[in-house]
Amino acid sequence: AMEACEAPIVGAVHGDCVNAGFELALGCDALVASEDARFVDTHATIGILPSWGLSVKLSRSVGANAARACSVFGRAMDARRAEALGLTCATTKD
Repeated sequence: AMEACEAPIVGAVHGDCVNAGFELALGCDALVASEDARFVDTHATIGILPSWGLSVKLSRSVGANAARACSVFGRAMDARRAEALGLTCATTKD
């Protein structure tokens, strides 16, 4: 449904953005994160597969190496790193 939406979708992330929430965030056309935002993919660490395209969308957004660190090893990406890698457009005060 998000991909079919003709209007731009802007997402705001505050706090932890994990698994399905992370997948929804990746479906947005633009993301803004608060300073305390963290993006985390724990699918691999709990033994399940992402179902909404997280692996592909994350790799396209931040590059293969950063996506691999996040998805395979479950490393959290803080707001500043997410902005530096181009996942988010801006970081704001909490």
